Amino acid sequence: MGRAYWEMIADEISRDGWCWGMCEAVVNGEQMFVVDALRGDLVPRYVVKADSLLGAIFSALKGVQS
Repeated sequence: MGRAYWEMIADEISRDGWCWGMCEAVVNGEQMFVVDALRGDLVPRYVVKADSLLGAIFSALKGVQS
């Protein structure tokens, strides 16, 4: 069984020195995913939300690579 795309993107975030976490919630009957990425230095913290895990983690990757 292959790995999910979001797992590969998460590995890339980790390789770049970022810690990250995610949570899934239901708000007003709609599913939402939140991904939080941070690093120990003075780089900004990125918190993104999306209606899919892949969308949220991809947005976090774009943020940490900018």
